[in-house]
Amino acid sequence: MTGTGTAYSFTVVDPSLYQQNTFFNAYFPFLDNDPGLALPTVQTSAWFSSSNSLLYNMNMSDNTQAPTCFLFDQITGEFIIDPTYSEQSQLVNLKFSVSDKYQGWAQLYKQVLINSSPKATKLYTIIRTGVRNRFSFDLSVLFKDYDGDQLTLSLPNSADETELSNHGISFQDVTKTLWGKPIVAGTVSLITVEATDPHGYSAKAYITIII
Repeated sequence: MTGTGTAYSFTVVDPSLYQQNTFFNAYFPFLDNDPGLALPTVQTSAWFSSSNSLLYNMNMSDNTQAPTCFLFDQITGEFIIDPTYSEQSQLVNLKFSVSDKYQGWAQLYKQVLINSSPKATKLYTIIRTGVRNRFSFDLSVLFKDYDGDQLTLSLPNSADETELSNHGISFQDVTKTLWGKPIVAGTVSLITVEATDPHGYSAKAYITIII
């Protein structure tokens, strides 16, 4: 794609020819207790070529205000996502453009995912119950999603569900709970629980049930 102006031309180098979307996964270090985490940065000047000085710009594709976590330097073209700003997860369409003093210009569009992956609040949990006791455990307490996404919980290993069923316990995906009335004593070890957000990012935790 080429933009032209008076006595001027330059070429847009669009990386989406090789990768459809550019994704960023902000982990919010002030919540993760990791303030030294580097800010995700992209040098958008690499997407454009010219022998003249350029002025860089970034807007939403519909010209509305960009999310607070987006920082952009019009002189250098440096695009930064600041994870210290907590944003609701969203896929946004951005317009990057350049211009010069000869009225030359060009632009390209990119999609950016603002998202914090779900995290396990505790990697391994031991649960104790008794035979013929009513049993219920809310699996959602095992995970946290910092940008408030609704998480889908699952037991990815079918053998875990079989072993739970043999002990009188079942998994309810709607209520995100394990429940039942154990019928036999024993131990169901290292059950894998997976939490997935709407964007496909996931985390795993593990539980052992001693009956």
